[in-house]
Amino acid sequence: MIGYFLSSIRSRCGFTPDMMAAAMGMRRDEYDRLERERRVATRDERALLESMCANLRIAV
Repeated sequence: MIGYFLSSIRSRCGFTPDMMAAAMGMRRDEYDRLERERRVATRDERALLESMCANLRIAV
């Protein structure tokens, strides 16, 4: 969820990854790792939701 907010701030404010890393007190490689983790979590959450929806359709 935090990743969603960070992504929103970055896109709405036009921040570069370097600017985001500096604002968060991180090195750029740390910020890049955080972004990768956010993307994986988002993919996993989406897959879980799709699975739950498919199960609900079967149950109905």
